[in-house]
Amino acid sequence: MVSALVVTLGYRIGVSGLVAEIWETAVKMRFAFLGPVLGWIGIDPTLLVAATAVGLLGQESTILRKVLPWSIGLLLVLCLLVGLQSTVLSWMLP
Repeated sequence: MVSALVVTLGYRIGVSGLVAEIWETAVKMRFAFLGPVLGWIGIDPTLLVAATAVGLLGQESTILRKVLPWSIGLLLVLCLLVGLQSTVLSWMLP
């Protein structure tokens, strides 16, 4: 529905190529920004392995409470970096 609206708007104002390019850039930026979230979802098995390795089996919630703020902060930094690399910093990628 939104794509049809963009094409219709572009046709009506006579700059369909420009509108399509702006739309494509906006969508690419959103997907690139949210891409690292998919890799971050796998934190639970890693937490279980870490708790078992250091002998804190059954205290995963304590470890998660201490690690979660750092994990979310690093996730936001990574999302920002990937989002910028898809647009402004595209020269960084081969």
